Amino acid sequence: MTASLAPHSVENSLTKTSLEQLLVLLGKQKPSVTENNSIEFEHRRIVTGKTLYSSGESFENLYLVFSGFLKLSNIDAEGNERITDFPMKSDLLGIDGICEQHYHLQAVALTECNLIVIPFRKVVCALQETPTFEEYLYRAISRSLVREQSSKTLMNLLSAEARLARFLILLSERYEALGFSSTCYILRMTRQEIGSYLGMTIETVSRCLTALAQAALIKVEQRNITLLNKRALRTLQRLPLLHKNNGKDKISKLEKQIIV
Repeated sequence: MTASLAPHSVENSLTKTSLEQLLVLLGKQKPSVTENNSIEFEHRRIVTGKTLYSSGESFENLYLVFSGFLKLSNIDAEGNERITDFPMKSDLLGIDGICEQHYHLQAVALTECNLIVIPFRKVVCALQETPTFEEYLYRAISRSLVREQSSKTLMNLLSAEARLARFLILLSERYEALGFSSTCYILRMTRQEIGSYLGMTIETVSRCLTALAQAALIKVEQRNITLLNKRALRTLQRLPLLHKNNGKDKISKLEKQIIV
C-alpha cells in the first residue's frame, strides 16, 4: 500500500524534535551511535501561501522540512519570480543565508508545512560536540547542491518535452527516496510554477503534458500524475509533432516514433 502524501498528518502534532530524530531526517538513516537527546529543536508550522523567509531578510535559522511542500525562488528588481527548487520532507532550507548572513532566496509554502527550526548558533555548538551531526548536515547540503545542478542540466536540454519528462522523473525519485510511490503522485505546484522552474511558459507546460499523455508516457488527471513509461521519460529527447487530424488509431503508433 502506498504511503499518503497528504500534508495533514499525525506528524503535524509534533512540536519538538530530538537531535537523534533530526539526524535521521538529515541523513535518511539512523545514526550508528546514540546521540545526546537533551538537545531539542522547535517546530514551526506555516499555512499554504505563507512566506517562511524573504530575500534580504536577516539569517538566523536553517529549516528542515518535516512535512509539506515549499518553493524556493529568486525575485528580481521587477518582481519577476524564478523558481529554483521545490523542497519536501528531509530537505534543508536556508543554506543560502550562511555566506552573507541574509537570505538570498524566498521560501513559500505550497501546502501546510511543519518545519524543524535549527538556530545556526546552536548548529555551530552541536557540530563541535557531535561529529555525526556535522557529517549528516553536510550530506543534506550536498543533496541540495545536487538538485541545483540537476535543475541547470534540465535547462540545457533541447526540447521542452524532455525538460518536463526529466522533471517528472526527478520528482518520482525524490518521492521514492521518502518511501512513497515513484509512479503515482500529486503535483503540489501549479503549471505556472513548473514553467518558472523549467524556463517555460504555462502554455508550453500544458502542451507538453498533453503531448506526453498522448504518447502514452504519462496519465494526467488534474494534478494527479501517473508515470506509464519511466524508461522513455528518462531518455526522451523530443516528441514528434502532433497534428489535430491524427485520429485515436494513430496515437498508439506515436510511442514507436519517440526519439530517445
